[in-house]
Amino acid sequence: MWLWLWLAVWFAIPIQQAPAGATVQAQQAPSSKIWIGRYAEFEEFLRTAKLVRSEGTPVGVLAPRHAFFEPGSVANGAAVKKISPQRRDGFFESYKSEIAAYKMDRLLQLDMVPPTVERRVDGELASVQLWIENARMLKDVKAQKLRAPDAEAWNRQLYRVYTFDHLVGNIDEN
Repeated sequence: MWLWLWLAVWFAIPIQQAPAGATVQAQQAPSSKIWIGRYAEFEEFLRTAKLVRSEGTPVGVLAPRHAFFEPGSVANGAAVKKISPQRRDGFFESYKSEIAAYKMDRLLQLDMVPPTVERRVDGELASVQLWIENARMLKDVKAQKLRAPDAEAWNRQLYRVYTFDHLVGNIDEN
């Protein structure tokens, strides 16, 4: 088992090399990962910022909420999950799983999972995860048959996601 864990971790760690003669600006594409390098700031914000309203989301069987912060804040919104630890339909479900996945992502320095913290929302413990703006669900990308400009880079990123999902036991692509 440890061999599999070691292999999963080893393959999940990103190896980034710039092509010869490439400039940093040429490699940087617009990103929705606004938290990179500002982890503590976003974690504290998610723990303490006032939630002004929330609404349901069209994805996820466990009914996550899209909560909104005051306009002009560090972030616009968060995904809130109030899933008490228990078995549902044969699977263990918990808001704590969201937090654990973020901590594992940070430990491996993958920067794939948005900042996620525990806090009370309406008197209940919940995970509060930074809402990612300008992102598409993988199922929508597949349904629209969209193609990445750099297929090799896209495939590397996608297989890192799949490897991480296997490592943390995630079976839901949402």
